[in-house]
Amino acid sequence: MKFLDISRDFTFKGDGGSVVTKRNFNLLSELGTTDSFFIPIPSLKTRMLNFLYRQSYGATSALNIKLRECLNREYDFVFFDGSIYGGYLKRVSDAGFKTICFFHNVEKVYYEAKARHTKAVMDMMMVPYITHNERLSVGHASYIITLNQRDSDDLLRFYGRKADLILPSSFPSLELKASDIKTPAYLLFVGTNFFANVEGVRFIIEKIAPQTIMPIKIVGNVNEAFKDAALPDNVEMLGRVDDISSYYRNASAVIAPIFSGSGLKTKTVEALRFGKTVLGTSEAFEGIDIAHNPGIGAVCHSASDFVSAIRDLSPTAINKASLSLFEKCYSDNAALSALRNFLDRIVQ
Repeated sequence: MKFLDISRDFTFKGDGGSVVTKRNFNLLSELGTTDSFFIPIPSLKTRMLNFLYRQSYGATSALNIKLRECLNREYDFVFFDGSIYGGYLKRVSDAGFKTICFFHNVEKVYYEAKARHTKAVMDMMMVPYITHNERLSVGHASYIITLNQRDSDDLLRFYGRKADLILPSSFPSLELKASDIKTPAYLLFVGTNFFANVEGVRFIIEKIAPQTIMPIKIVGNVNEAFKDAALPDNVEMLGRVDDISSYYRNASAVIAPIFSGSGLKTKTVEALRFGKTVLGTSEAFEGIDIAHNPGIGAVCHSASDFVSAIRDLSPTAINKASLSLFEKCYSDNAALSALRNFLDRIVQ
């Protein structure tokens, strides 16, 4: 098969969305020949023009010309990595191509939550613009893929259409050895500097850390939001790191007090990949069947829940239940099999 993959540039950024975007490209490349069409992060001027004229997010004259050239070629499917490129998706669909739209979030839900958090006028104005593009994506995509069932249900509720495939985040499998894991014990939080992670870190600092002696390491540029914050003695802000894998490997558990957002939390899947127990809110486990896999961790609804779960942590270095669930549902092999079966069903 021949694919055109339309996405943001996933080669220079390591946030959860970029990880999934790169994963999607790699899966398509495993299943056929794949051309890339990157949409760069738009300048403020470009974003204002996109907003004023209800254009596809990031659209420019140069990209319009490049897309026109791409549409002179033959593709079995044009894969849109994200629902914010609705104007472009409609254009590709109108040209007669079969399109697949992958939803990292229901962006309407994400941007509404962001606007409630920041209360910034620009964020509030973005909601109808993003919703417009997302509606175009839903209306003109031949097929829709979401990360979890909740997003599929939200698409049906807001736009009248559910997903054709649910394809969770995934990672390559690892070879893990308990003997490689170093002590002393600590809890790990991983996150970039966006509002849901800022909420989570603030909750850790104010509500959880003062009630436990367990060290807590916070990795990622979310620390930029706490440069002037007074930290409890057991909280360490590490910022960006060159190799996050060592922090996952050596952690006693991953802590995820996430209260806002959409989609599926990449940090939770990554924790399962490293065989870690996950202590998180129901949002952190959205799309992950902890009800039938209670050994992977604990759902915590309050600070006291987190403190109790931390106190009850097993000293086991590798959680076999987490690893088993990862291999079955969230490994790249599982994702590749699911996508291959889906394409085999829909290809004509």
